[in-house]
Amino acid sequence: MDMMNDDTEAVRLQTLQALFDMATYGCLSMQEKHMHMFLGILMDANVVVRNAARKILGPVNLPKLQMFKSALDGLIAGPKKNPEDQDIYVVLFSIGKNHGSFSANIAKHLAKEVFLHCLLPILSTC
Repeated sequence: MDMMNDDTEAVRLQTLQALFDMATYGCLSMQEKHMHMFLGILMDANVVVRNAARKILGPVNLPKLQMFKSALDGLIAGPKKNPEDQDIYVVLFSIGKNHGSFSANIAKHLAKEVFLHCLLPILSTC
């Protein structure tokens, strides 16, 4: 994981490729202590490095709900800083598909929020 902080772009890219290969074969489970480092590389100055980092998030195992939420927040924050990073939707779909229980948890929470803040005020006036 320390190699993702290397000053040399080629080293960061090779590291990300190795991590992607591991994730693709189900051999990579993100550890909570490394999540901040990984989210930081999503904001790398180099677009190729950012793309490689996003590609890993699709197949990687995120064992905790908070890590799942952090990954989503990191992906969504990317295009705000780097407008050319518009390919997040495919990655968001992959993460959601690979972490169904976490996706369902967030969907239930959002449905509750929509009901409480949007529908309930309308229904209470009827």
